[in-house]
Amino acid sequence: MTKRGRGRWALYSLPPPTLDTDRWATATYPPALGTTVSVQDDGAVRLAPPGSEGPHEWAVLKPDRLVYAPQGAAGAAFLLPWAGEDLP
Repeated sequence: MTKRGRGRWALYSLPPPTLDTDRWATATYPPALGTTVSVQDDGAVRLAPPGSEGPHEWAVLKPDRLVYAPQGAAGAAFLLPWAGEDLP
């Protein structure tokens, strides 16, 4: 796992759970506490305990956003803006 970012957010890159070319990541907010951003099935954003890694915490990393799909292809996708410069 690789940590990137500065300021209010930190981004941790994860090995992709599939063989596609998407980059997978988890985000922490605020980095000093290490709490993990968690997007629920209804789109609610919560903070999970540090080190949480599951379908609600994994996101596909794009240059300008994080895409969360906690139910996979069968459910909705939720976008969170990402303006970080330090992409893994």
